[in-house]
Amino acid sequence: MGRASIWLAALAGAACLAQPVSAETVRRTYPASDLEIRNPERGFWAFAADDFAKVTKGDLGYLRSKGLTLAYGVVRLDKFRKTPLSDELLASLDRAFERTREAKLKIILRFVYNYPQDEHEYQNAKDAPLDVVLGHIEQLKPALARNADVVAVMQAGFIGAWGEGHTSSNKLTSPKNKAAIRDALLAALPEGRMLQWRYPADVIDWSPEPPRPGKLATLGVHNDCFMSSNTDVGTYASNRKQREAQRDYVAKLSRATFFSGETCNVGSKSERLTCDDIRAEGARFHVSALNGEYSPKFIKAWKEGGCYDEVSRSLGYRLMLKEAEAGDRARPGELVEARLRVANDGWARISNPRPFKLVATHRDSGRSFEAETSGDIRSVEPEKASPKGFRFALTVPADAPAGVYDLSAALPDAAASLAGDPAYAARFANGSGADFGWDAETGAYRLGLTVTVGP
Repeated sequence: MGRASIWLAALAGAACLAQPVSAETVRRTYPASDLEIRNPERGFWAFAADDFAKVTKGDLGYLRSKGLTLAYGVVRLDKFRKTPLSDELLASLDRAFERTREAKLKIILRFVYNYPQDEHEYQNAKDAPLDVVLGHIEQLKPALARNADVVAVMQAGFIGAWGEGHTSSNKLTSPKNKAAIRDALLAALPEGRMLQWRYPADVIDWSPEPPRPGKLATLGVHNDCFMSSNTDVGTYASNRKQREAQRDYVAKLSRATFFSGETCNVGSKSERLTCDDIRAEGARFHVSALNGEYSPKFIKAWKEGGCYDEVSRSLGYRLMLKEAEAGDRARPGELVEARLRVANDGWARISNPRPFKLVATHRDSGRSFEAETSGDIRSVEPEKASPKGFRFALTVPADAPAGVYDLSAALPDAAASLAGDPAYAARFANGSGADFGWDAETGAYRLGLTVTVGP
């Protein structure tokens, strides 16, 4: 599996600050861990409820107790195919999101007008006229903004059966109507979040060239029949040459977006069930999240093949600290320069914004100060490369008490509402020792490095 990271520049203006006293640079290395780590915005997911707007604390608490950090939130709009959304529904959504926060989860979000359970329901699935859909998206925009902190990614939804972009009863699958819904969704999308579209062919029509390596994008895809047939049950074209071109495009697109989905139980002879299959395609398509319950055939095959735990660890990002170094002393008002080398052993990079901080904590008083790297942790891609690093310039406050400060590395949630909650912090896949390791109370990794502040 790939490992990657990127050197990032020091904080702007650091060169203008006072230089440190003569200090020795102390370097530490860190052992990797093969433990399953319950990190946010990645991993296996499960349905929150039949209708996310009606989800209970018990529903979400149960998922958290199973070790999940992601839930699938399908919001049923069946009653509103001809009318605006009610205030009651919008209020129920806010309550559902608040329960999500309480359960320490995040949501893969989709709005639908139907959710067929059999062939008859599928053949008779109804969605809404375009003007109604656009009105609903506009109504939802404030709720999405208020609750962006617990939305991992949003799926396009709305169109056709299951909101999967096909079999529309209101001609929503025409190119013009799909583009109108896409634009409305992107306009309503909270800042820093990505939108997933169901069919790669649409995304290719809109953006024929995939993002360049190292770049981020806003519009990706989800595959709800991943590995389930030659075409992934219509996800890709029937024509082999066209299909392979589409798959190659999605492989490149998924480097820059959040890719998730589920497998299907269609009994195709071209199902790709083996551990070698999921290892290859999980890495190729940079899979961040999969339904952990469906299809049971795939889950069973991975368990019997001995790779289920490996798949669980590999989904999404799996960042590891390789090395850290920092000056060991400074005076108040001076700089402590530090550098951390990070690798990624997962299938994907972090998709949503997340600060990377170096924190110094006074041993006696508990007082702390911190610096954030000027770079972007999302730049750490899961490709084969030597680990590189992030640079930090930590300014010791003028009134900092003298004494020993322990250094920690932290990846808190970017939202102010969640930044102080260790459950939403990203944890490094590293082991622990006497003076280094994960601190579950602070949501940071103790580096085993110290800075002595004195005159």
